[in-house]
This record gives sequence, C-alpha cells and structure tokens, in this order.
Amino acid sequence: MTTATIHSLSAHTSLAVAGGKGLNLTRLYRAGFPVPPGFIIGTTAYLSFVATHGLSAAILDTVAHIDPADPDALEAAAQTIRAQFAAAETPADLAAEIRSAYADLGCPPVAVRSSATAEDLPGHSFAGQQDTYLNIIGEDSLLKAVADCWSSLWTARAIGYRARIGIDPRDVALAVVVQTMVPSETSGVLFTANPLTGNRTEMVIDATFGLGEALVSGQVEPDHYVVTADGRILSKSLGSKAAVVRGQADGGTVTLEQDAASQQAVPDALILQLGRLGQRIAELFGAPQDIEWASMNEQLYALQSRPITTLYPVPDGMSEEPLRALFSFGAVQGMLDPITPLGRDTITAVLIGAGRIFRSRTTVETQSMLWEAGERLWIDIAGMLNNRPGRKLTQSAMEYIEPGAGQALATLIAQDRFPEPSPLRARTALRLLTALLPMTGRMVRTLLRPDAERDKAVRLFDAQIAELETQLAGASCLSERLALMRRSMDRMFGTLLPHFVPRFGLGMAAYTLLTRLAATLPDSTIDT
Repeated sequence: MTTATIHSLSAHTSLAVAGGKGLNLTRLYRAGFPVPPGFIIGTTAYLSFVATHGLSAAILDTVAHIDPADPDALEAAAQTIRAQFAAAETPADLAAEIRSAYADLGCPPVAVRSSATAEDLPGHSFAGQQDTYLNIIGEDSLLKAVADCWSSLWTARAIGYRARIGIDPRDVALAVVVQTMVPSETSGVLFTANPLTGNRTEMVIDATFGLGEALVSGQVEPDHYVVTADGRILSKSLGSKAAVVRGQADGGTVTLEQDAASQQAVPDALILQLGRLGQRIAELFGAPQDIEWASMNEQLYALQSRPITTLYPVPDGMSEEPLRALFSFGAVQGMLDPITPLGRDTITAVLIGAGRIFRSRTTVETQSMLWEAGERLWIDIAGMLNNRPGRKLTQSAMEYIEPGAGQALATLIAQDRFPEPSPLRARTALRLLTALLPMTGRMVRTLLRPDAERDKAVRLFDAQIAELETQLAGASCLSERLALMRRSMDRMFGTLLPHFVPRFGLGMAAYTLLTRLAATLPDSTIDT
C-alpha cells in the first residue's frame, strides 16, 4: 500500500486516521499514562478494503433514505451490509502489514477495538455502537476480528444514530485499535464528574470482577463508589456482581456465575488511586471524562477515555472550588426554554436593581450571583447557605419551587459539602429590617383597605411609566435611550418590589396556603 496503514500508539495522529478511541488512546500513551501496548490500523485500511471489494456504492444504496425511527429497516440494512463484509477477504498486502505489526507486539492475546471517525466527539455519545473483540489469539483470528470491527461501523444502532444527528454516511470510516490483552482481576468505568448530579467535584466508579465486558454489556450489577476530588470516599454501594467474564486459554471469553455480593471489588487504596488517575486524565483532555479501566496485580490500566456528553455546561470562568450551588432562574419562573441574550441582560439588570432595596451597590459587571450557562440564567445560592436563616429559608423554598433540586441540596448539606452556617451578621440583619419593615406596614394596610392600597400601587406604577415615556421622547440618540432604560430598570424594580409584594403578594400567599391546606384534607370543602 502507498500510504502508511499501521500506526504506533506513540506516534502523533489525527481523528481522520485513528478515529475517536484511537486518537484519545494515543494522547494518553504519549502523556505517559498506563495504556496497554499495541498499534492502530488506520482508516486507510478500512477505505482500501471497501474500495477493493467495491462496497461503497452498495453501502450508500442500502442506507439511502432509511428511516432512523424504523428498527426493522435499520436491522435489515445492517445485516445486508455486514454480510457483504463477511464475504470479502482482506487484501494480501494489508493482511501482511497487520501480521507484521502483530508479530512486533509478540503475538500475545489482544483486544481488538473499533474506533470510528464519528465517535467520542464533543456533544455526541457513540459509546457501544461498534464492536470490541477480547482475548483474540493468533493471526487468522486477528484478521477476522479486524474485518468484523470494520463491518460494525454499520450496525443498526450506528446507522440510526448517525442518521438522526445528520452525519453523512460518506463521511465515516473506521480505524481498529489492537492492544495487548489485560487479564483483568477487576475492571470498570470511571466518571470524573458525577453524571447523575453534574457535580464536577465528585467522581463515580463502577467496578466488577474480571473483564469489563460484563459491566458495559449490562450483564452485572457493579459496585458503585463516589469519591471527591480532594481524595475522600463519600459512599460505597456493593453490587451483586453475580457474573464474571474471563478469557479462555484458546481465545475468546466465557461468562461464569459467581457469588460476590459481599465482596468489595476494589480496595479503598485502589479506589483513591483510580480517583487520582481520573483527575490527571481529565486535566489532559481539559474536560470531564468517561474512562474504561482495568487492574491486574494492583496495576491500573486506562483502556479508553471519552468526554462525558450528558453533563450540563458550567458557566464560563467559574472555578470548581469552593463548591457552588446554582439554581435555575427559569425554574422559578416556569421558563424551560433558552433565554435570548437581550432577555438575559434585561433580567440581570432588573435583579441588580432589586438589590438596591437591600443597599447593594453591585453592577451588571461586578455582580457574582447571576451566571449564564446553556443560554439560561442561574442563581448562585451558596451565599444564602452560609448563614442559618438563609439556609433554612432556601431549603424551605426549594420544597415549593423545585423539590428534586431540594433533595440534591439536602444531600450535599448532609455530606458537609458546604461550610457550617454562621449566625446572621448584624449588618445584614439591619439591611433586611430596613427593607422589610416598610413592606410589613403596607401589608397590614392592604389587609385593612385592600382596594385603596391596590389603587395606590397602580397610580405609582403608572406615574413611573409615564415619566419614563417622557424622558425617552426627549432623548436625542440611541445611547441616551439605552442609558435611560438601564437607570429605569435600576430604579423601577427598587420601587416595584417593596410596593408590589406586600399588596399583591399577600393574595398569592393566601392562595398558596389554602391550596396546601386543601391538599391535606381529602374531604375538605375549601374552595381554592
């Protein structure tokens, strides 16, 4: 062949040549991580195989206009394409190169893993769509496993997923990673951020005995460990681990039953070592990682690493420490869709203006409570959790606004992830009293004279709107109008909040109270 086909793990490569898995493994290997030795059969080999046997046109014809929502059509297409691969022989010159690389490795038992060019990409998860073959022994078995990996680019699941996200079938190719087999005592998956909570300061480890195939294929309930970034084991949950996958002497694997529910698959020292390994790998890639690992004789091996694509993005510029608690502004308002940039700026300015009631002097540029992520606004409530009244108020409010978030917050508090709350500072208490006492008076007057207080509030708001309209009409340029709008939001909300909440908020609170009361009395005749 005129183009290099076999690539060392220590060589610089690219996604187009080595595929997602192969590219990440070369980065790990070159950085000195414990990656089993091996080589990569580049995408040129796949393209040569397809071209030699004229498979391109047949593949494109089979998947053309396929409905990704039709599982029967996807499976039929996959069977047709894979049968064509199985019937074709590996070209002699390509087979010789693969045999030579295998001999240089020492002809050991190997793991043969697919590595597609449309795989392990930011924002998309292709995990498990192509095939892996374990404990492959001998040249002939290796050549067959490589061809089977090539054909697994066209599984029903892979065809459907690429069609759904709009990847052109002409743009995909597949490399194959061949590595010395690790006869794992234990193996599993390590997430360098908690995929369930999104917490970037926690790592999650799933572990089982034997080869990791039992875990990734869903055959076994693994142990589940949660570890903090600073090296503490937060929790350990032992799974049944009722099955174990082992390599066989003549090649291939076998699944055996076992009784290991009471045995911890990984000792504490190795759990912490895994955590440190995961942190280093995440630092290398600059993003949280989903890592497959194995251990043998207390030596850890990194088998592959890919980005975790299910995590919600964190705000730009926010450090991982100290731990922050971000609550969705949209959850408070029932706004589930993204907020436009103008909308985010406006809401931020309005809330900054509301802070004037409590003598806050922050600006849009200096404030640190509102953050943007995923085109939405998030409120940093960590400061509220640092004092006792604020923590109690926040947890109580969560029960009404977002119970799921409240449960997650309660778990973090129980784990001592936030500092012990202190008493409310005298200065803060004075600011609150100065703002709340006038509101209390208006609330009492509203109870006594609701119509009069409502009319007073409406006149006040109308006067402010009329004043703003007059000022805008007199503005001579756009910059003046923008400055007026900014000042008005700063001032208007400072008037709106203390006048609206005690008058109209009182009725809203009464409605909420009656609704909750009716819910506790099944036979109640209260009309809400």
